[in-house]
Formats: sequence, structure tokens, C-alpha cells
Amino acid sequence: MLRLQRHAKQVVHGDKLFGTAELSTVKFRKLLESAQSNQLQENTVLVTGRPNVLGREREYATLHEGVASVPDGGVVLVAPGQYDLGQNTLTLSRPLTLKPYRAKTVSDEEKNTSEQESTVSITSDHGCPALICAGEGIRVEGIKFTSRAKVFESRTLENFELVGCIEIQAGSPHLFHLDVSSNAGDCMVVRTGTSPRIERCTVSFGSHAGMKFTGDCKAEVIKCDVFGCYGPCITIEKDAEPALNSCRIFSGKSIGVHVLLGGKGLLVKCEIHAHTGPCIAVASDAHPTVKGCKVHSGAGSGIMVSDDGHGRFENCKIADTAMSGIAVSHLSDPTFVKCFVTGCQTNGIILTERSEANLEECTIEKCKNAGVYVDDRANPYLYKCSIQNGLGVGVSVGESGEGLFDECNMAGNALANVDVRTKGNPRFDRCSVQLSKESGIRVSEGGLGKFTSCKVLKNDGVGIWVDSEGHPLFIGCEVFQGFGDGVIVSDAGKGDFRDCRIFGNELNGIIVTRQSSPHISNCSIFQNCKRGIVVADFGMPVLRMNKVYENKAAGMSVESESSPQILAGNIFKGGVREGVIFMTLAQGLMQDCVVSGNQGTGVKVLSGAHPLIHKCNIVEGNSHGVEMDDRAAAKLEQTTLACNGGFACFIRGQSQPVISRCIIRDGKHHAIVVESAGGLIQGCSILNNAGAAVLIQDAAEPQVECCDLGPGNGRGVVMHAGAKGVVMKCKVEGNTGDAVAIDGVAGSDPATNFQENSIVGMTPSLDVHREALEHLQAYLAVTCLQD
Repeated sequence: MLRLQRHAKQVVHGDKLFGTAELSTVKFRKLLESAQSNQLQENTVLVTGRPNVLGREREYATLHEGVASVPDGGVVLVAPGQYDLGQNTLTLSRPLTLKPYRAKTVSDEEKNTSEQESTVSITSDHGCPALICAGEGIRVEGIKFTSRAKVFESRTLENFELVGCIEIQAGSPHLFHLDVSSNAGDCMVVRTGTSPRIERCTVSFGSHAGMKFTGDCKAEVIKCDVFGCYGPCITIEKDAEPALNSCRIFSGKSIGVHVLLGGKGLLVKCEIHAHTGPCIAVASDAHPTVKGCKVHSGAGSGIMVSDDGHGRFENCKIADTAMSGIAVSHLSDPTFVKCFVTGCQTNGIILTERSEANLEECTIEKCKNAGVYVDDRANPYLYKCSIQNGLGVGVSVGESGEGLFDECNMAGNALANVDVRTKGNPRFDRCSVQLSKESGIRVSEGGLGKFTSCKVLKNDGVGIWVDSEGHPLFIGCEVFQGFGDGVIVSDAGKGDFRDCRIFGNELNGIIVTRQSSPHISNCSIFQNCKRGIVVADFGMPVLRMNKVYENKAAGMSVESESSPQILAGNIFKGGVREGVIFMTLAQGLMQDCVVSGNQGTGVKVLSGAHPLIHKCNIVEGNSHGVEMDDRAAAKLEQTTLACNGGFACFIRGQSQPVISRCIIRDGKHHAIVVESAGGLIQGCSILNNAGAAVLIQDAAEPQVECCDLGPGNGRGVVMHAGAKGVVMKCKVEGNTGDAVAIDGVAGSDPATNFQENSIVGMTPSLDVHREALEHLQAYLAVTCLQD
């Protein structure tokens, strides 16, 4: 039999608890009189929990008697107290309302009695629901339900099938303002085919799930609190489709909301926080919709989607989780729209194991590790997302991760805004990468990636850093206004840069170093505060069709045994200093390039460098066209040096160049000047220069062969005292100054210095020192053809 368990000193009537044992007799008589005077409505019964000794109509001792006696659509009022059902579940299968009896209070004393003393509490044994709802038109309100734990001699908790303290098995019951807990399994189970309305309920401390929705059910859950459960606070499975609105789900010992096995459901404006596991977990072909929810302060991930999970999350805030804010794995493909992820203690979002999440207009900020982490063939799509102000990397893609980042903004992260490594191969289209405290983009350890029409700007470190065999592709990108170098490719880095603009950086435009070999084509590198391009330490870039101009130092410098391929169509123009510098044993090929309009020397070769310069145009510089110094050994072939303000070619410092089949014209000074150096000058046409065609100074000893020296506006060949060069098989004609001028004794044997030359249009007077006249006359008689 059902029992009403009351405190020894308490008399219960209505919804208030009155007096003590000393007052109970008098008070109880008054309550009886009140009950007799307060007639119940015809469709209402009262359950008091004690025998009806006065035989009052429609008053019953037990819940089962009251439920059995009430007409369809009637009301069962339950007097305050604790009702112990044992294993005798209360089943509601007809239209009725079950609620506490609320007697009208008649005194201030009654108004001040405690709420606990007016509670209706219904308890069942382990393995037996306290309440089963299995019909239409049922409403239960204001009652506390509990299932107690129990261990039998031969059976433990694991031997029992888990059941709910409240089971919704049929119909559309309305549960209002209930308090439900269970030490024996799930607090509340909503099963197939039902559509209950659960409103303002408190569901807590379940030994398993708080609310479980299973099968094809469509519950509506409004403003409920679910907390403290040892299993998931909310479980949605097997095509269940509940709608949870404005609920608080918190402090669970496991998962907050678990959607699995094809579960669906809608969560709107819920707060889900402080769980030991993930606040929301979606798996096994589940597909929930979550809108406007706050997910925060969990010891696990905020939202975890795994094992082919799906779902749509809109306008949610995920904050301050101990693990990743969002974790997507195992072929899952959820969609996140306008979500805000902040303050996560590891990654903001992690995508792995071939997942394909979609993120649109989301913001990920202030996370401790990566804002977005992608690996293991995950292939997400991010559109107009902001990944910003993190304490680590903005976007990290590695271990064969992929993904498309479209119109995203990576900004203000403490490490690289974008980090691609170990065969990661993402795509970044029209993204902005800015304000990093370190690199804008780093690609390393064999990382790949394609970056199209991205803007990389105002980063504290290098704009783009490729190293350790990274091999990305950059097309149409802009790298500008950085506080370091624009681009660095180092440590065997590779990569392709096409149609990019690199400008306005505080240091150099591009650095290629340590055996790196990127391809750079159709790029503009300009207005950087130091050099446009630097190639050092065995760098081996390939450059085609680039424009390098208006940089404040050299347009390009090549050093430290580097060997670039500077191929067709490169233009080095308008620099504040040199156009191109080769130094420190640099090598390489410079072919079909234009060097023009630089304030310093067009091409300078220093320190044992020995590049091949082939079919280039070195023109219109304000200083020398080509300058070679400090044992340089460059080779110039079929190159035009024209209209330069200094010497067309200045050779000094024991340099030994080869200048072959070049055109040297229209210079504003001497054409070729050799000072303390040697080398071979052959097959060149030197014409219309303002100074000498060839000037050999001091102890210089070049070999000038088969050249056309003139016509020109100065002298043809000038040899200073101590010069030891050889001029042979040359044609000297049409110079407005002396065809040959010798200052002092050039050599001991004029036949050695001048051999088989043709001097046409010799001027009447020769600029020859007296002591050299005899040598010159002998030279003219023996080796020259004279008009």
C-alpha cells in the first residue's frame, strides 16, 4: 500500500504545513472543518495520503485510487508529503491533471511556512518508473519525482535495464514545474511516437541521463534546468526530434547534450556549461539544429561532432572550454553559421579524420593554441570567418589536412596567422592575413597549400615564410606594410609565387636562402625599405617576368654562393641604389632582363661572384651600368649597356670578367673602364658614348678583341701609364676625340699592346706623352691600317 511519510511533529493539509504536535489536534480539527466546507469540484479528487476516516466524497488515501477515480479530463489534487510507490509505478493513461493541492491561506503564519514542507514528493524503487505517461490530455505539475538506488543480493545496478524515473510512452502529456531526479538510471525518458510539452522543470542528479529522447518523438522542452547528471544531461537518439528552448543544462559529470544514432532535435537559446565531458556531443549520423545557445566553461570540448555526425549550429557562443571549443572528426560534416568561439584553453576549432565541416561568418578568438587546427585529411570550408587575437597560431594545417578558407580574416595572433606543415594542403582565397605578432603565413616541413588573391599585411615578423621543403603556391597575393621582410624562403623551401605584389615592407621584399628554390614569376616587388630581392646562402630561385622597382636599397642582391636563375622579362627599375648586386662567390644566370633607371649601379658584381649575364638591357641608370670589383668574374653576353650616367662598365679590384658581343652605347661617360683588373672584352660594339670607348688604367691588363670602338663623342682607346692590356683586331673609327691616347709608356712592346687593329678617321693630333711617341709611331707603322 502507498504510504504518506510525514515528520512526527507535522500535520499536512493543503499546500501549507501548520504547527507542531502540541497544536496538531486543534489545528487538524480546524482543517477538517475547512475541508468539509471547501467543496471539491465534480471533476476533482483529492489524495491525502491517509485513510478517509470521515468518508468525504472524492477524497482518497493513495495516488492510484485517486487516478483510478477521477473522470476523464478531471484533476487529481495531491496533498503535500512524500509518497513512496515502491515498485508500484503510477501510470497515467487517460486525460487528467495531477498536481499538488493548493489550499487558500488564511493567516500570516500559513504564508510564512517553508516551501519544503509543502512539497509533493513521489519516490519509486530502482528499476521501476515513478510515473508513466501513456495517453493524451495528461498534465502533471508542481511535483517532485525520485527513483532511489537499490542493490539486490544477486543483482547489481548493471543487471537492470535503465528506465526513467518518468517515462513518456504515448501521447502528448504536459509536464510543468516538476522536480525530477534519479539514483537508479535516467531521470526522464521520452519514447517513440510521443510529443510531450515539458516546461519549467528541474531535472537533476540522474545516475545516467537527465532527459533521454529516443525513437521518433517530438517533445517540446521550455525553460528547464538539467544538471548534475552522471550520464549525459540530455540524450537525443534514434530519430528523436525534441525542441529545447531557453533551457539551462549544466554541471554534468559527463556530456551536456548527447545527440547520436540519427538523433535530430532543435536547441534554441539554451545555456550549456560546466560539464566534465563535451558540452554538446554529436555522433553516428545525428543531425541536430542548435541556435543562439551559450556553450561555455566545460572541462572537455564545447561542441564535439564525430563518427559521421552532422548538424547545424547558428549564432552560438562557445567560450572558456578546457579543451577545443569545437572538435569535428571521423567523416563528420556539421555547419556552423555566425558562431563565436573564444577563450578556449587548447584549440578554438579542431578538424580531423576526413571531416568536412562548413563554417560561415564565424569568429574564433583568444584561444591558447590554434584558432583553427586542421589535420588528417580533414577538408573544411570556412567562409568570411575571423580567426583573431589568439595566444598561438591563427590557422594550423598539417598531417595532410586540407580545407578551403574563403574571404577569411586571420589577424592579431601571437604566432603565425597561418601555419601549414607536413603535407597540409589547404586553399586560401581572398583572405586577409594581418597584424600577427610573428609571421603572417608560414609553410614548413613539406607543407603545401594554395593562396589566391590574399592580402598579407602589417605583420610584426615576416609576411610569408616558407622553409623546410614547404612548397606552397601563391597567386595574385599582396604582401605589404609588414614590419619585417615581405617573403622569406629558407632551408630548402620551394614554392611558386605568381602575379603577386610585395611592397612597402620595413625590411626586404623577398629573401631566398639556404638552398631554397622557389619560382617567382610576374610579381611586382617595390617600395620596400631595404632590398627588393635577396638571395643568399646557396639560394637557387627561378625568377621570370618580375618587376622590381623603387626599393630603397638594391633591387636584388645575390650572395654567399647562391645561383639564381633570373630569366626572361625581369625588370629592375628605379631603385634608390643598385639594380642588381652579385657578391660573395655568387653565381647564377641573368637572362633577357632589363635593369633601368636606378640611382646606383645597374649591375654590380663583387667578391669573387661569377654570374652569367646574357641578353640583358642595362640602361638609363644614374651611375655605372655594370661595376665589377674584388675579384669578380662575371660573364656578360649579348647585353646592351646604354644611356647610363656613369661608366657603362667599370672593372676593377683584380676582377677577370668576360664581356662578349655586347652593345655599349650612348653613355654619358666612358664606356669601359678597367682599373687594376683584367678580363676579356670581345666582339663588342661600343658607340656614341661621351667618354672613351675603352679606358685602361694603371696596372690593368684586359684583353680587348674584335670590338668596334666608335663612333663616339670621346676618344677611342685610352691607356694610362702602367697599363698592360692588349687591344687586338679592333676597329676604331668615328670618335670625336683621339682614336688612341697613351699616357706614358704603356708597355715594353707596342706590338704586344696593339695587334691587328683598324683605326679609321684618325684625328690630326694625338694625345701622347713625348716618351711614348716612339712606341706609338712604331705601333702605327707595324699594326695599324690608317686612312
